Amino acid sequence: MPTDPEDNGEGHVDGFDESEEIDESDLVTITDEDGRELECAILGILEHEDQEYALLAPLDQLQAEDGDEIEMFIFTYGLDEDGNQTFGYIDDDATYGAVRAEFALLVDQDDDEDEDE
Repeated sequence: MPTDPEDNGEGHVDGFDESEEIDESDLVTITDEDGRELECAILGILEHEDQEYALLAPLDQLQAEDGDEIEMFIFTYGLDEDGNQTFGYIDDDATYGAVRAEFALLVDQDDDEDEDE
């Protein structure tokens, strides 16, 4: 089991943003299956089997102070030829499960570090 929080066993996490402030560059708007637009923050990006994946959460939930659970989304992630961020659905259930487990490990490691401080 990896002990370095920067090494998730399959790749390298580019960052897991737990800060109070969210950079403008971390904000994206996605459209859900009902056609609603959600402004989300990119919480982290990791690589799994030569593909990058992004963990997103709705900005309004991150800023809420009610302590409710935060809904999170996982998408494929990349940059197009113009340098614009691209997001896509994960079609394979096994891949989705593996990436979800890797993000869960990162979140758990981050929570453990917070408790130690």
